Amino acid sequence: MGEGWHNWHHLYPWDYATSEYGIWKRWNPTKLQIDIFALLGLVWDRKRAVETWNSAKRRMSKQQMEIGTYLETAKSVLLTQQTEIGNILENAKKCFDTQQNELGAIFQNAKKNLEIDTIMHSAQQSVECQQAEFTALIEAAKTLFETQQKELGNILEGLPQIRSI
Repeated sequence: MGEGWHNWHHLYPWDYATSEYGIWKRWNPTKLQIDIFALLGLVWDRKRAVETWNSAKRRMSKQQMEIGTYLETAKSVLLTQQTEIGNILENAKKCFDTQQNELGAIFQNAKKNLEIDTIMHSAQQSVECQQAEFTALIEAAKTLFETQQKELGNILEGLPQIRSI
């Protein structure tokens, strides 16, 4: 009749009640019978595992809070990374727009002055300069992304292992 709480029995074999519940909360005739025998003096030194179970629940609750803290930290890192990459991309867009405006002005001058060689050389230098700036911005974004990924990896490595009780 005590087999209804078989998992409890295997987790805490010293608990005579084979359940964390009492007699009436969840019908447990085996515990009732042992309690009656105890009243008659036929059984003594009964042991319970309820405090052990409560300690395990407190430990699991603490682990869940720690995991929550780690996840909040990871979320913060990701949001910061997202903002910084957005800023870098916005700067890259501004750089590209500036380059386009400068090229447009250079080509307008080329048409007006017919000094094509000089103006084309100037345009080429401008393009190379803007490309170097654009490449530097992209490299900075890539470096930031890799750094943030390493930080996130470190946070995730620090997560406590969840163990079953």
